[in-house]
Amino acid sequence: EMVEAVAIAYFQQERQQHENFTEESTDAIDEILRILQWSMETFEKMSPNLILEAEKFYPKVWKHFEQFQQEYLLMKIRQNLEWGFLEGLYRQELDVEIVSRIRLTQVIQSLTQSSFLPAKFKQTDIQRVSLDLYLHSILSPKGLKIFQQRTNQRDKESNIAHQ
Repeated sequence: EMVEAVAIAYFQQERQQHENFTEESTDAIDEILRILQWSMETFEKMSPNLILEAEKFYPKVWKHFEQFQQEYLLMKIRQNLEWGFLEGLYRQELDVEIVSRIRLTQVIQSLTQSSFLPAKFKQTDIQRVSLDLYLHSILSPKGLKIFQQRTNQRDKESNIAHQ
């Protein structure tokens, strides 16, 4: 029960963090980049086996995790897509329901790492590449230009910080 209580508190914290990103973001791309940065920092600290262990040893926690994915994350992905469509940053011809479910499946698959060897692939690299592939599949030409400008700026800032 204690593990379940900690998990519930964590998912509430995660929801609040996502809501903060939405409020602070200037557009749909900014929101995704904020989530990516936060996710990278989170995955750096997390054991690669945590999710697999939760599924195997803590069925109640796993149930909360699945509920969080299917209800909250799916909704947030949909909202981000709709925001990006309104701004002309994402390709208009995409089906929100299909794309949001494909993205959720990507996220879940990369988190469970059943397709990846933990000793060979870092969780942060898996998440970064997965998001890059996703964004390049949904961005409009306008969105791609903005995304490239922001990632180039972020890379420059990162290089300056590491000098």
